[in-house]
Amino acid sequence: MNNSSLQVFAFICTNSPSTKLVAQTYTRWVGRSLDNVFVAIKLHLLTCLISSGLIFYSASATAADPQQEILLFLDVSQNQHIRGSSIDDDFIPALDLIYGYSTDKFRLLTEYAISSEENEIERLQAGWVINDENVLWIGRVHTPDNYWNTTFHHGQFLQTSISRPWLDRFEDEGGPLIGHTTGLLLESDYQLNNGAGFSSKVAVGAGPHLESDLEPFDLASPGKSHKLTAQVSIAYIPQYLSSNQFGILASRSDISVSTQNSVAFSNISQNIFGVFVDWSWNKSRVISAFRNITNRANNNNQDSFWGAYVHVERSLTSRWTSYGRFDYLNGEDDSEYLGLLEQTSSRQLTGGLRFDLTNKHAITIEVIDISATNGRLNRTNILVQWSASLL
Repeated sequence: MNNSSLQVFAFICTNSPSTKLVAQTYTRWVGRSLDNVFVAIKLHLLTCLISSGLIFYSASATAADPQQEILLFLDVSQNQHIRGSSIDDDFIPALDLIYGYSTDKFRLLTEYAISSEENEIERLQAGWVINDENVLWIGRVHTPDNYWNTTFHHGQFLQTSISRPWLDRFEDEGGPLIGHTTGLLLESDYQLNNGAGFSSKVAVGAGPHLESDLEPFDLASPGKSHKLTAQVSIAYIPQYLSSNQFGILASRSDISVSTQNSVAFSNISQNIFGVFVDWSWNKSRVISAFRNITNRANNNNQDSFWGAYVHVERSLTSRWTSYGRFDYLNGEDDSEYLGLLEQTSSRQLTGGLRFDLTNKHAITIEVIDISATNGRLNRTNILVQWSASLL
């Protein structure tokens, strides 16, 4: 931002109605709950930055033609869960709407997902283009230390498989790791003289609250205690215009724990370090990730576990694609953190076949063999899905 932009931003933040709310909140909560103060300040920052962004957008729209993009993804899934002699069925229709707006210096992106299982604003972020290599976002974003989700997001049509790797499931799907954060995200891309490049993403913001599942910061209902989280991913791209890449993932998070879990601690500090690779050649593609997770509760209890997956897919013809994935989790039996979650899977073997009816519609069938812990029986899931990109 230039000096005039900073002056406009400062004026909005100091004169915004949320400023008075933050001051009142601080007066009411100081000395009693600094976590709530953090939430209030974060909400105020989000309000004033998005307000500033809209003003900057209005000014820049006159200088250059804005670009808009709307993506609409639909999918309908029939899932059958077989546990011994017991068979359960789920029928899940879902819609995912993505809207993007951009000018030379401002970007706005929203993603809204609705299904029979959820109804949520998945992403709402405003961005300022600092230069050709860097974009600074504020709002609710996908965490950069989760490669699968930052690649495919919520649109089922974008990914070949129906299911996600277990470690990369979103929070409302029973995922064990943070998938969303509300705060700042810096995206950077650099091209080297030899044709290679680097890509990095750094995020800092509010993390989830742990009840029976992780519950990320909800823009519509931010009342619960959410602590600070930070994530980073760095990728090396041998050919800058190619999708082939490999890199490292890391995060540091404080997760507040609900009292309903009846445990002797109220906070977990979580550290994650991992690596990933996404590589395509001929008609094949491999996506793989490894992560080591260490958890320390505020009663000094500590545990760790690691998880990995290897996803392989191959185009058989222009319309048929086969795929398989192996997920493995080690150390889950001794993890007090995983013991608080409703679903934990120690091993998953997945196989599937996708048929693209057109370049906008696909039918996929998938079978998952699951070995589970936390007292749950081993089971087999059979999934059939129609997915489409309508816009």
